[in-house]
Amino acid sequence: MKPVRFLLPLFLIVITQALLSCAGDSADKASESAVPNAENSSAGTDAAEPATMQDAMKQAQQQIENIQGANKNVTPVNFRKLKELLPDKMLDLPRTKHTGESAGAMGMKFSSAEARYQEGEKRLNVKLIDAGGIGMATMGMAAWTTVEIDREDDNGYERTSNWGNFKAYEKCRTADKFCSLKLYNEKGIMAELDGYGIPVADLKRVAEQLNISSIPGMRE
Repeated sequence: MKPVRFLLPLFLIVITQALLSCAGDSADKASESAVPNAENSSAGTDAAEPATMQDAMKQAQQQIENIQGANKNVTPVNFRKLKELLPDKMLDLPRTKHTGESAGAMGMKFSSAEARYQEGEKRLNVKLIDAGGIGMATMGMAAWTTVEIDREDDNGYERTSNWGNFKAYEKCRTADKFCSLKLYNEKGIMAELDGYGIPVADLKRVAEQLNISSIPGMRE
């Protein structure tokens, strides 16, 4: 099964940044100790030793826990339960794809489920994600939540808004009748809905039918 495209790279980014930060601190200490210091030399003190890789990994783990905050103890909904939220048919379109996975690294955990519905030229894609175990890092997955967008021209439009207790980002293209709707809330629940020949109003109707607000209550 292919990993979720943007979550697994996030793990690598967080871990890499943490390790580089620790390595940088060690390098700075080593560099400082390599510079002659008359006071230290006269006192006969030894230069500070750089941190070991084990120390760097511990510091990286601490940085990750800081990013997670209170969410470090959150166990996301098992992907099989998320899959159960995706019915055999949506908007009278039959389901043609049904996948899911749960994964984690360095204590960060997430689950996701995805379904595709298609008939003729109409196509609907739905992805549900419980990234509650990742914490504040989820903001990096939904950077659009930090800005306000309202743009429209002959080619289509895009805008941000509030949808219940979710932040929403919608975008439509006129040429190929493609529309997408992304939803995010502070509990780490995300939904991505998009399709061809399906207006945003219908995408919102699908989100309502899926009852994505109930996902945090499904956590064990």
